[in-house]
Amino acid sequence: MGIDVYADGSCIGNGCKGAIGGIGVFFGPSDPYNVSESIRPLNKGRRDEYSVTSQSMELAACTKAVQQCLARSDESDSQIHIRLYTDSDYVIYAVTSDSAWQNKQTPIDRVYIKKLQRACGRGVAAERKASAASSLLPPHQRHQVTFIHISAHQNVPSAPYLTELAHWMGNREADALAYSAAQLPTAEGPAASPHKRQLKTAAKKK
Repeated sequence: MGIDVYADGSCIGNGCKGAIGGIGVFFGPSDPYNVSESIRPLNKGRRDEYSVTSQSMELAACTKAVQQCLARSDESDSQIHIRLYTDSDYVIYAVTSDSAWQNKQTPIDRVYIKKLQRACGRGVAAERKASAASSLLPPHQRHQVTFIHISAHQNVPSAPYLTELAHWMGNREADALAYSAAQLPTAEGPAASPHKRQLKTAAKKK
């Protein structure tokens, strides 16, 4: 069984304390397994406030995409080939590079990388362009994940190229789901850019 899925992450205030994140997973229009999920730092006043970054959200989105593929697949399917489309070069490096490269990443990113690797298991492949991919699953593993890089924020492809049009739409929809999730209100009120919150705090002190 083959599953095509698109994943994207969004971060408002990347690199700032208390940044706001969102992840988007897109299978198709109105698919019940599509995801638009808001991500917030777990603890205030600690290093976790910096845990939401553009890179960590890309990794989190792909992890969620794999989990959703496994959830939506029929349990009777003995083999699942997941084709995961992402516009993040960082994700491709994260799943294909050796431990020496991974050890050079930030502690937060290493946590997200390990989560993605656990979700994928041993059956991981990657391609630099969107094309058909097929390979055998490792023994005793139910699923394989092929990461396929696609370009983001491109013009609408010409009508005859339906495959390219599908990839363009999938990436656009995943991006929209992630961005809208990052805009969701929290218990403290509507989501606002950390930069704006800092400006408001500075204004009060004057």
